[in-house]
This record gives sequence, structure tokens and C-alpha cells, in this order.
Amino acid sequence: DGDGGGGFFGPEQLRHLAREGFVVIRKAVPRRVWEAAAARVIADLAIPGAVVEGGNTMNSGFHRLGKLDGKFGADPVLKKLLVDANSRLGFAVAYIMQARNITEAIGERTACQIAMRFPEPQLT
Repeated sequence: DGDGGGGFFGPEQLRHLAREGFVVIRKAVPRRVWEAAAARVIADLAIPGAVVEGGNTMNSGFHRLGKLDGKFGADPVLKKLLVDANSRLGFAVAYIMQARNITEAIGERTACQIAMRFPEPQLT
């Protein structure tokens, strides 16, 4: 799975990312942080018109996909996924970007993009 055990991210995981296009980092974000981010995503899913058609259907097995309209990408609760002091995800991103820390890696960026899988990604 490319996580090196325990969430460490180093040269082998970087090679796996380059070769496979993904890497698994177990327990990458503390539970309290991802639960807050997930609650925000779920709340936005309930807003009429927040889900728009989009996404790449090539490997999905579906003809149409939905995605959130992107209006909440700058929410601080999402940024915490990276910048929380206990986030292994932030460490991995900093490592990939060859930065000393996550703050240096993301700089002044104020928005993010998150990929999530749901059981029913089709629009009806």
C-alpha cells in the first residue's frame, strides 16, 4: 500500500507515488480533524444546487458523476487537514514539495481540493 507502516513518508513512498499515482498514509489525519471536515462536506451535500455535474468518468464505471461546486474549498476546517500539528498528511505534502514544513509548502494558498469516494457517485 506504500505507506511504509505507521504513516512514515520517505523516499520509498515518494517512488510509490511517482510510479502508481497514489500513496496510502494510514491515520494521516487525526480523527477529530477529519470528522470536522467530513461534517462540513456532508452539510454542503445537503444544500440544493451544491452538487454539480463533473469529474472524470474514465475509470469510474459511471456515465455521469457529481461533485461539490467548490464554494467551500477555502474553509478553515479543510485547511486543518494539512496544518494540524498531528497531521501526517501535512508532513507528507511538505516532503513531496521539498519544503521544511507544511506552512512553507502551501504558502499563501487559501483553498484546497479533496477527493472522496461515496457509494453512489451518480447524479440522478
